[in-house]
Amino acid sequence: MPVRCQYDDCHQGCPLWEQAILAREKNQLLCAQLEAAGKMRADQVASLKQAIAEMQQHEGQMEAQFLGDQEKLQGMVQKKDEAVQLRAYTYLQGNKSPQKKPPRRGTRVSLAPTHNSSTRTIQIPLNPIPVTGEPSGTSNPTVKAKFTATPVFTDLLGTDVDTLSKLIGKIEQLLVSNDVTVSVKKFEKTMAKKGKKSRSRPSKALMNHIHKFDVQQVADFQIYNPADAAQVAACEGGLADPAEDLFQWHFGPGYIQSRWNDLMIGKIVDAALEDDGEDGEIAQSGIERDFLEAVIVDKLESYRAAWQGFQPRFVEHLDRVETGQEARARGVQAFEQHQLDSRSTSSKHRKYKDSVGTITATIAIKSGERNAGDIKTWERLLEMIEHLGEQGMSSEEEDEIEVDNTKVRIYRVKLCVWREPRVVEYIRFVNVQTALFKKKQRGPIPASRIRSDAPGSSKAPCGLPKSLYNGEWLKKSTPVYLKELKGSKYFDGHIQNSMGVFGVHYGEPHFLLDIPRPEEAPAPDGYNFRMGDFRRPLWVNPKYPFLLLLLRFNPFYGPLLSCLNVSQKNLPIEEVMTIPLGETSPQVRWGLQQTLLDRWLHLESLLRLTLWTMMDLHGGRTAVGVYTFLFPICYCYTERNASSRLGAVDIALRSRDAFLPLMAKITLMFILLDVHDEDWRATFQARTKLHWQWLVDLEHSAVGDLNINRMGGIIDLTRWLLPYLLGKHRVPLHFLYGQNFPLKEPIPDALVRIGFVPDPDKVQYLGRLPGDVTFSPWSVHKLVWKKRRDGAPLLAVSFGLSTPPSPHAPPSADMADSSVPALPFPAVKRDSGQKQGEDIHAFMERRRLHNEKRAQHESSEARKRCLAQELHASKGGAPGKKGARVFIWDEEDGGFFIRRAFNHTDAADRWDEFTPNQRIYDSFSNQWDLCTALAPSGEAESDYAYDEDKDSFHQPTSPVDIFPSIPDVPGREAMETETGERAAQVLARAYNLDREDLSEDADKPSGWKKQDVPSTISLRFGFIEPEIAPSSSPQMQDKACAWVVGDETWSVPETSALPTLLSHILEGNLNDAAANICDLTSPDSDLQLDWTVNIKTIRQRDRTLYEIRPRGSEASGPSILLESTATILQIVRSGWGYDSGMESIIRNLVELGAEFHPSWQRPVHDVPLAPPSQVTLGRRPAGYMPTLVDLGVYVRQRDAFLRSLRGRVALFYGGIDKRAGRRKTASN
Repeated sequence: MPVRCQYDDCHQGCPLWEQAILAREKNQLLCAQLEAAGKMRADQVASLKQAIAEMQQHEGQMEAQFLGDQEKLQGMVQKKDEAVQLRAYTYLQGNKSPQKKPPRRGTRVSLAPTHNSSTRTIQIPLNPIPVTGEPSGTSNPTVKAKFTATPVFTDLLGTDVDTLSKLIGKIEQLLVSNDVTVSVKKFEKTMAKKGKKSRSRPSKALMNHIHKFDVQQVADFQIYNPADAAQVAACEGGLADPAEDLFQWHFGPGYIQSRWNDLMIGKIVDAALEDDGEDGEIAQSGIERDFLEAVIVDKLESYRAAWQGFQPRFVEHLDRVETGQEARARGVQAFEQHQLDSRSTSSKHRKYKDSVGTITATIAIKSGERNAGDIKTWERLLEMIEHLGEQGMSSEEEDEIEVDNTKVRIYRVKLCVWREPRVVEYIRFVNVQTALFKKKQRGPIPASRIRSDAPGSSKAPCGLPKSLYNGEWLKKSTPVYLKELKGSKYFDGHIQNSMGVFGVHYGEPHFLLDIPRPEEAPAPDGYNFRMGDFRRPLWVNPKYPFLLLLLRFNPFYGPLLSCLNVSQKNLPIEEVMTIPLGETSPQVRWGLQQTLLDRWLHLESLLRLTLWTMMDLHGGRTAVGVYTFLFPICYCYTERNASSRLGAVDIALRSRDAFLPLMAKITLMFILLDVHDEDWRATFQARTKLHWQWLVDLEHSAVGDLNINRMGGIIDLTRWLLPYLLGKHRVPLHFLYGQNFPLKEPIPDALVRIGFVPDPDKVQYLGRLPGDVTFSPWSVHKLVWKKRRDGAPLLAVSFGLSTPPSPHAPPSADMADSSVPALPFPAVKRDSGQKQGEDIHAFMERRRLHNEKRAQHESSEARKRCLAQELHASKGGAPGKKGARVFIWDEEDGGFFIRRAFNHTDAADRWDEFTPNQRIYDSFSNQWDLCTALAPSGEAESDYAYDEDKDSFHQPTSPVDIFPSIPDVPGREAMETETGERAAQVLARAYNLDREDLSEDADKPSGWKKQDVPSTISLRFGFIEPEIAPSSSPQMQDKACAWVVGDETWSVPETSALPTLLSHILEGNLNDAAANICDLTSPDSDLQLDWTVNIKTIRQRDRTLYEIRPRGSEASGPSILLESTATILQIVRSGWGYDSGMESIIRNLVELGAEFHPSWQRPVHDVPLAPPSQVTLGRRPAGYMPTLVDLGVYVRQRDAFLRSLRGRVALFYGGIDKRAGRRKTASN
């Protein structure tokens, strides 16, 4: 606010006026000074800009000069390098032998030891096909440097004379050796760090203190004292932290997420970072703290596992916790076994590495020989070794033997029981070649290795071709273990049935045994189909070849297709109120739930857009003559106008199935587009404007995932489709060629090129084979049984290298149809009863002695039955389908006879080949033995005709006479009586039996028939009364024995060994029982013969069931389930099911009063949902910028993976991912 003068008429003489004039002049002066300062500032800025421009120009000139100098320097170095190489080449040429010329440019380098190959390699006596191979390297010779460093070189390279001299010497060594690969990274790193003081690493004692808390190795944690539980509890509650100088792990429950251990990990990492310093290895490598903590967590798990192995555990059979001494003993045993396994694994790794190296070197050596004709053989051996892998090598056991009063270390090679014995014959060739190589090397002599008969303890590796497994071992393995092996299960070759010859690609053997006829599995058309048509292999119409690509299991999974995963039980159907046209009142209609309907409609529109765009990219159509099914919307799932709920369900399910051919056709388009244009996805996305995630999810679903098994089918030869499916995708194909050969129809070139068309010799071969369905010879390549097209079958190799046999086809890793090597005695058949090396006379003598022992304890009923069988057999006729089993002794090479079982049809055809003196009947086992060696001079003649099926003397009038029931025992009243009755009724209806047929003597008194004690202990427990009872073995009390056999009034004989046997059975240790008191441990038992039933183990959560079927019955028919193993053994010992199949088993189980359950096999098409393959983030073009959709998909897939079983397993694997996963799933 201005100051007003106190006088109204102010003039120049006023004091205020003078002050205003002075202030104005002062302000003008200040403005002039500010203007001058601004001008000076602008001049300074201009000068600075000019200086910067001059500096930039100078730097450009310096950089150009530097680049020019560097180019000149490189040119000079290149010239010097050429001079060095020229001098080295001249030096080498002067030292070479005058007889050998240097290799011409462009030719393959010869291997150094080729001139001595005759003494370094062996010749495999098989028919090889020479092929080229890469030579293996040899050791680098040490050559004294011939060049010296000159001042010119040192000035040029900027180094000293000594360093340059060493570099030139290294170059000379490389020039005269075969290895021309030079690694200069280490040299550059050394030169870069030259002069820098090296940092010493922490001592081992310090690392143990920081890392393991004064523990030297992980095994020492077995006796480790973990942190006190009270201190840990206080730390977890936040009441107290551990002392700063305390380093001690907590191994209790929840140790991974324990706050105590987190603090310990923090102190360890802090100590490591402090010790490393700012310029240490950790800081220079850029390792983050989270990574170090994750590493410590991995170590913590291994420490805790070592400690946990020595802690007491609960012993179930003792019903108590182990003592400290027992826990330590168990831990020591487990640790020693782990050490043995580790050494065995190392030995197998070394043997596998040596074998592969030997074969590779041999191939390289022989590739330089002109007359080396077995290169193909060695390549097959390499393929076989690679199939076996490290786990396929034999185990070894170190031992010492005394030779001339000197102890010599040897290795005993254990027997690989699971491996095909013929594989050993080929591995020996590799071992012989390895030994020859090692003889030429300097150093200690390797220890000798002796093969032993002791079996190894290593498990068989999974996923090998079936021909590499021992066939006898596979037969003895459990079905569950065989399923874990994941061996081959698909066939590739030719078969012949009543319809003609089929060419099969990737087919299932079970399906091939019963291929449906065209009228049984007709191809659906594009307008109408039946429910279930898309869930079984069909005869595919050439108009719809994409139906081959339907999935074998439920395809409705994943984020796109899961909305279609509905069934009749969970299908959401709702009422709809609608007013029909011309009506005034609303009516109730039924239809699909609106939310699900919208999802189906949206999915169908996207699939149709995808199909049309893909077809447009392929030229506007799939192929000539290929049509499309009606789309799902044509089946009215959007109308919601069904008159009933059931009608709405039918419409919805038919519409859902209509998605299947649409999906299959898109799958076909994926195959065709990937063949013709790999970059079609970018064009597809540009045309449809769909997000990239749509195509990614589609490829990870059942539509685009080509690594899953497809349905396949039986097709007419559609030419255009075969090149894209044969041998590339898991699509079973079956081509019918008919019965008239040679073929008159045009055959696609794709089949001709791979040799899939049967020639006349193949057709004749299939026609000569017996059976309704005959197969071509099989071999195995990877995981598929394939028709062998390599010529003659593989023969055995000989170890007499000086006298090789005649050449044959080279070996392969798959030897399913190979001939057996020449042995002193051929391998006997399983379940034939013949022992290895046993002729027919020794077999008959052994069986005679065994029958004499059985006759001493034979019951009266069994004796009557045997007499009736002998009387019937004396007539001499061929047994009928209910008669005795027939074994024929066929003569093999070398005059050996092998015992084989024959069915009644084949046995009747060959019956007249043997004279009555060449046939022997045994009534105890009810078996015939036919052998020409019994009467070599006799001529075969026909016996009089006799029909055994019409008059069976050996079969009694009632099963009760043979298998009477056991008496009631304590606790029998509480048994569920309806179990056996209901099972009998259900199975009786399945077999069209009358309930009265199960008890033929209806006029007899009701109740179970009492089974005599000798039959009980013989049939249920396999008891055999020995001549001398064991005295020192534990025995069961007589009262308990009487209760076990079901007759409390029965008294045990004083000299009987039954109490001893029952005591061993009760303890579950039959191995300690004498072999002559139980047929389970006797090698001469009838249990070693063929069983009349097939038994399959079914494991449930809390019990184990056994499925029983008569041998030869249909797998799809009904069966029975038993839980009692004693009842199963009684069925086997009694031979039930041999004469009248399942009817005999049911009747006898009902008479026995045994508990059993009916069972049927699940339909083949009812397959559970198969888990999809691991879903990745998919493809994106270069330079793609992620969106929120991509981020959401990543978060969803990451969280789903961490919550899955596979993700939870990854938590225990280690690394930074484990720590992140542990934090993510901590709440779960």
